[in-house]
Amino acid sequence: MVCAALVLYLVPTALFAFQSFGSPLPPDFLVYYQASKRILTDSWHEIYRFDGPMIFRYSPFVIPIFAPIALFESIWARTIWILLQMLATCGSLVLMSMTAKRVFSLSLDQACRVGCVTSVLIFRYYWANIQCGQVTPFTVFLGS
Repeated sequence: MVCAALVLYLVPTALFAFQSFGSPLPPDFLVYYQASKRILTDSWHEIYRFDGPMIFRYSPFVIPIFAPIALFESIWARTIWILLQMLATCGSLVLMSMTAKRVFSLSLDQACRVGCVTSVLIFRYYWANIQCGQVTPFTVFLGS
């Protein structure tokens, strides 16, 4: 059952990652990517410059989290970003299932069912975040 839930996420996300290879960058991802590029060129004073569809609205202290994606060309960076989002979401589901197992004294099978039902319920929301390139999957993972 867990395999079915993971396939629900892995297959469409992997297909989307490779289908979107070379397409225009989504606005949210573009903001992170531009800020990261500016940091790698020592342009800290320009991270809040408005020159795209959106402005970087995060604290400068979170930029090191985004900076590694700027080491790649934008089309590769986006594909890596999508795959990392997928892994973060799958990791969140596993952590939430294990937490439910401990907190509610569930069997492993019952905990897996919790993870599967959760994955079905959040799929549409998750998919919208993946397509926009948002950081939500990472924040959910860190909160798990």
